[in-house]
Amino acid sequence: MYVFVRNMHTLKGEKQEGESTFYRRRKPEDSELDINKTINEQFNLLRIVDNKRYPAFFIKNGVKYILNIRKDNG
Repeated sequence: MYVFVRNMHTLKGEKQEGESTFYRRRKPEDSELDINKTINEQFNLLRIVDNKRYPAFFIKNGVKYILNIRKDNG
Protein backbone atom coordinates (compact mmCIF):
# COMPACT_ATOMS: atom_id res chain seq x y z
CA MET A 1 0.00 0.00 0.00
CA TYR A 2 2.79 2.42 0.82
CA VAL A 3 4.28 1.89 -2.63
CA PHE A 4 0.99 3.01 -4.14
CA VAL A 5 0.72 6.07 -1.91
CA ARG A 6 4.29 7.14 -2.68
CA ASN A 7 3.81 6.68 -6.44
CA MET A 8 0.15 7.58 -6.90
CA HIS A 9 0.91 10.80 -8.77
CA THR A 10 3.01 9.02 -11.40
CA LEU A 11 0.76 5.99 -11.96
CA LYS A 12 -1.42 5.89 -15.06
CA GLY A 13 -4.67 3.99 -15.17
CA GLU A 14 -5.60 1.53 -17.86
CA LYS A 15 -9.00 1.33 -19.46
CA GLN A 16 -10.82 -1.80 -18.38
CA GLU A 17 -11.75 -4.15 -21.17
CA GLY A 18 -14.79 -6.37 -21.46
CA GLU A 19 -18.37 -6.06 -20.42
CA SER A 20 -19.05 -4.52 -17.02
CA THR A 21 -20.86 -6.61 -14.43
CA PHE A 22 -22.44 -5.91 -11.08
CA TYR A 23 -24.60 -7.69 -8.57
CA ARG A 24 -27.66 -6.02 -7.15
CA ARG A 25 -27.70 -5.21 -3.47
CA ARG A 26 -28.89 -8.04 -1.25
CA LYS A 27 -32.19 -7.46 0.57
CA PRO A 28 -33.81 -9.28 3.50
CA GLU A 29 -36.40 -10.90 1.22
CA ASP A 30 -33.56 -12.61 -0.68
CA SER A 31 -33.15 -14.93 2.33
CA GLU A 32 -36.69 -16.29 2.32
CA LEU A 33 -36.91 -20.06 2.08
CA ASP A 34 -39.67 -21.87 0.22
CA ILE A 35 -41.26 -24.37 2.61
CA ASN A 36 -42.36 -26.47 -0.37
CA LYS A 37 -38.77 -27.12 -1.50
CA THR A 38 -36.22 -29.46 0.05
CA ILE A 39 -33.19 -28.33 2.02
CA ASN A 40 -31.05 -29.74 -0.77
CA GLU A 41 -32.82 -27.56 -3.35
CA GLN A 42 -32.18 -24.46 -1.22
CA PHE A 43 -28.73 -25.33 0.08
CA ASN A 44 -26.92 -22.56 -1.82
CA LEU A 45 -29.31 -19.98 -0.34
CA LEU A 46 -28.68 -21.35 3.16
CA ARG A 47 -24.95 -21.35 2.55
CA ILE A 48 -24.75 -17.66 1.61
CA VAL A 49 -27.20 -16.05 4.06
CA ASP A 50 -25.90 -13.49 6.51
CA ASN A 51 -27.08 -14.66 9.94
CA LYS A 52 -26.83 -11.16 11.41
CA ARG A 53 -28.17 -8.87 8.70
CA TYR A 54 -30.18 -11.17 6.44
CA PRO A 55 -30.89 -14.48 8.21
CA ALA A 56 -32.69 -17.30 6.42
CA PHE A 57 -36.39 -17.37 7.23
CA PHE A 58 -39.68 -18.89 6.21
CA ILE A 59 -43.29 -18.02 6.85
CA LYS A 60 -45.76 -20.71 7.97
CA ASN A 61 -49.40 -19.93 8.81
CA GLY A 62 -48.61 -16.21 8.95
CA VAL A 63 -45.75 -16.66 11.43
CA LYS A 64 -42.18 -15.80 10.46
CA TYR A 65 -39.50 -18.26 11.61
CA ILE A 66 -35.82 -17.28 11.49
CA LEU A 67 -33.04 -19.84 10.99
CA ASN A 68 -29.37 -19.43 11.73
CA ILE A 69 -26.95 -21.70 9.94
CA ARG A 70 -23.25 -22.26 10.40
CA LYS A 71 -20.73 -24.81 9.27
CA ASP A 72 -19.60 -27.22 11.99
CA ASN A 73 -15.82 -27.37 11.84
CA GLY A 74 -15.59 -30.35 14.13
